[in-house]
Parts: sequence; structure tokens; C-alpha cells
Amino acid sequence: MSRDQQILGRGIKTVFLLVGGLTLIVGLAMFLLPERAGVGTILPDGKPAGDQWWPWSLRTALNTRFLGALFIGVGIGSFWSASQRVWGQVRGLFPPGLTFTGLATVAAFMNFSSYNQQRIATWAFFAIYIVVFIAGAVAFVRYERGSGVQ
Repeated sequence: MSRDQQILGRGIKTVFLLVGGLTLIVGLAMFLLPERAGVGTILPDGKPAGDQWWPWSLRTALNTRFLGALFIGVGIGSFWSASQRVWGQVRGLFPPGLTFTGLATVAAFMNFSSYNQQRIATWAFFAIYIVVFIAGAVAFVRYERGSGVQ
């Protein structure tokens, strides 16, 4: 069997579904409802909601919608990937996906002072990005070598 004809395992499809669900929900909220996602909303303590709900400050609807559009794209790509059968159908999404996830994580570390370290959202953000990057890199290497991931 060729590398591209390897059957996608249940584990990688589960990761696709989890990433798809999380990014699509967050992306839709950011794109369709930027005000409810925290932009311009002031909470009872007088602080902007976006500064308290997200790992970093969301200051404008444009910035929030721009990020939301990116997350929606990742979500759709992830759900599409979960519906595919063989590695050759999804392998082209891995280089740009790993590049985005890896560079977003590096950018986050480079700008760590922009994050509120007291928020669970901050640590969840870092954990999710690191886990997704590592899982994606491991899957990519295994399938590219022909050993697959079940």
C-alpha cells in the first residue's frame, strides 16, 4: 500500500473532530458576535469583557472577526479531514496547519507579557496549541513514513 493510501485511524479522526468543534464554535462566536465575544462590552467591574474572557485583549470588531474567520477555516478543514478515508486526502492540510499552529505558539511566547497569567483561558490556550501541534507533527511524521497512526 502506498503512503497516500493509508487508512486514517480513529485517533487522528478524533483529533480532527475535537479541533474542528472547538475552533468552529470559537470562530463563529468571534465572527458573528464580536460584541458578545467581549469587544466593547464592559463588565460590572468596569473592565472590558474581552480582557477577561480571552487570553489576550480583543480591542476591535475587525481584529476579532479576522481571527474568527481564521478559526472558522480551521474548523471546516478539520471537519472535512475527519470525513476523509485515506492519508492522501488530508496530507496537504498538514504543512499549513502545522505552520500556523507552530508560529502562533511561538508568537504567543514572544508576547507572553500580553497575556494575563492569572486566567485559566491563558493556560488553556497554550496547552491546546502545544498539544495540537505535537499531535499534528507526530501524525504527519508517522503517516509520511508509512507507519500511520491508529
